[in-house]
Amino acid sequence: MDLWDITKLLARRWMIFVPLLVVCGAVAALATARVNPSYVATSYVQLVPPTIGQVQPGQANAFDRNPWAGLGLQALGNASIVTVTDASVAKELYDNGYSDSYTVLLSPSSPLITFEVVGDSAAQANGTTEQLITRFSRTVSTLQTAYGVKQADMITSYRLDVGTNVKESSSTIKRAAVVFAGVGFLLSIGLTIAIDALLRRRQRRRASAAVVPAITPVIVPQWDIEPGAGQPSDDASAKASGPDDGEDDASRWDDEPQELPKTGSGQAPDVERDADATIVLPGLSDRVRG
Repeated sequence: MDLWDITKLLARRWMIFVPLLVVCGAVAALATARVNPSYVATSYVQLVPPTIGQVQPGQANAFDRNPWAGLGLQALGNASIVTVTDASVAKELYDNGYSDSYTVLLSPSSPLITFEVVGDSAAQANGTTEQLITRFSRTVSTLQTAYGVKQADMITSYRLDVGTNVKESSSTIKRAAVVFAGVGFLLSIGLTIAIDALLRRRQRRRASAAVVPAITPVIVPQWDIEPGAGQPSDDASAKASGPDDGEDDASRWDDEPQELPKTGSGQAPDVERDADATIVLPGLSDRVRG
């Protein structure tokens, strides 16, 4: 069954398909109404390089004493992002009641890190953002102290927002509505096809039960016999009492063929005859004499 066959079936069974579609649409609307909106918290962290200050000739500056400063702020930013986007960190946040749906991006043109957290509530989104920024800042410091960088030569992280950038998002509701609507539409089509198959099967059973076996007609030959035949007529009785008494009954029957009476069933009735009686059918007397 291709798409065109399904379309024709739905058009033929529209009295079944339309009510099912309405019911599934209503159920999808109720399910969508019970979906809670999500909240998106966005925060920004800037990486700040160390202060170089006055450097005497022949002395090493901060970039020389801090290998991460020589590599660039983007290198330190990417390394710190890896530590907060690890799967174990997301699982730990989820186990502690925070959201595990978040993204951390580094701007390609500047060492600006953007944190975007999606939570079930504004408090959860804000709390997850705080946890991520704290972990990120601690990682930035740990990666530098591992190389013996002093505090004055360290790259620092500075949060630019105040933690109130939280918005309610309807994307979750929209996605749920699309999913419920699609499932309801496919379910309506499936139920219509199933009901159509059930009705067709029931019609075939009724049609097979109503079929009468064909009766083979039996052709019964009709005797062209008139009632009263088989009895001698008055003329025959007169001849029997006249000069031709010597003639036997068979010759008289040959001269005047008689017909047997027919019944409603098309068969000759039983007639009492003598053992020596001769019955001549119409049209056979001339052949017998020939």
